[in-house]
Amino acid sequence: MSTGMRVALGIATVWAATALAQKPANLTIENRVRLEYDDNIYLDAEDSEGSFRIGDELSLSGDARFENAFLSLRYRVGTTWYDDRDGEELDWTHALDFVWNQTFSPRLTLGVLDTFLYADQPETIGPDGQISRTDASYYYNSLNATLATMVNPKLRADLSGRSQVLRYDDEFRSAVDDYDIATAGLTVRQQLGATTTVFGDARFEQLEYPNAGDTVTVSLPGTAEQTTDTVPDRGSDVWSVGLGLDRIFAPTVVGTLRAGYTAKELTAANSDSETAPYGEGSLTLAPVPTTRFTLGAAYSLYQSTISSYANQTRTAVSVRAGHDLTAKVTVSLGVELVNSEYEAADTVDVVNEQTAEDGSETAFVVSARASYAVNRMNSIEAGASFSDLSSDLRDDYQRNIYDVSWRVRL
Repeated sequence: MSTGMRVALGIATVWAATALAQKPANLTIENRVRLEYDDNIYLDAEDSEGSFRIGDELSLSGDARFENAFLSLRYRVGTTWYDDRDGEELDWTHALDFVWNQTFSPRLTLGVLDTFLYADQPETIGPDGQISRTDASYYYNSLNATLATMVNPKLRADLSGRSQVLRYDDEFRSAVDDYDIATAGLTVRQQLGATTTVFGDARFEQLEYPNAGDTVTVSLPGTAEQTTDTVPDRGSDVWSVGLGLDRIFAPTVVGTLRAGYTAKELTAANSDSETAPYGEGSLTLAPVPTTRFTLGAAYSLYQSTISSYANQTRTAVSVRAGHDLTAKVTVSLGVELVNSEYEAADTVDVVNEQTAEDGSETAFVVSARASYAVNRMNSIEAGASFSDLSSDLRDDYQRNIYDVSWRVRL
């Protein structure tokens, strides 16, 4: 972790301690203690190793309201201890969220959201003595800003921008996976009656890998080359335009649909560009006040997570359900399926396209959770999740996680 980051996190920790000692009325303090069992901490395809984990997360949030502005700050610090993991047994996570909403006039507002995350995940050593997971410690920052103007009571235009930065501590992981993403977009919304809003948007996104071209030996899954001595460049420039609809079909049924077209220029791939339609939608149903369902689906060109390819085509579907058994007991269930398609034509230019293969990955996750509100400030939660990755290009794995936790809010 850099000196600047250590100073920033040190300041945040001092602020947290001060807040605990002198809690103002607009400060919320929440703490969650959890016990987990992970049956595959190394994400190994065959010889899975399990470990119990004990974690604690402290969350401090406060806000301030002014005549024409709203400010909010939330800081979370968490630690996880593993009872059976080679190497470091303790992980730390720091997260800081900042929100600023400013009203310049009844027709013009500005919203700013910044999210900073530092996740400490030291390398782990498998039973054979080999490192089975590289040091994945990283920091991520996302800065979003939206300038919204009401052209008239039914017509609104939003001009937005976003900056994303990902940086790993590990030298090799940093060389391959560090990235910068800059996004700019314009969305125009027109309200049609009390239940329908239509909108159109245009968006540009630039993805850069700052260490592309560095001399590092990198694996190339799905290719005959297997490795390269140059960090591949998976960068791209993406333009997209589309139309959408927000609709209240009934007091208990709300839906959103968005569809359009994407053109993606690849910076250094065997294919110069890719074009494809995109679409996404969601439907929320609440047949009775105690039950909620949300259905979602999406299809689009997407950022590649494999070093050999500069692009993937991603299809995702999800179903989430929640039900209040009583005023104090809530249960939820979630299922998500994501399919990623990689084409040989979209391999990076350090690969001979003729020696590469098309590949597919399917990730499946199902999770269940139950919560019991002991009183206004205390709750007990329990959950379980199952993950399965099936891939033509890298190792498959399955993973089960079970947890129970106690949450207290002051």
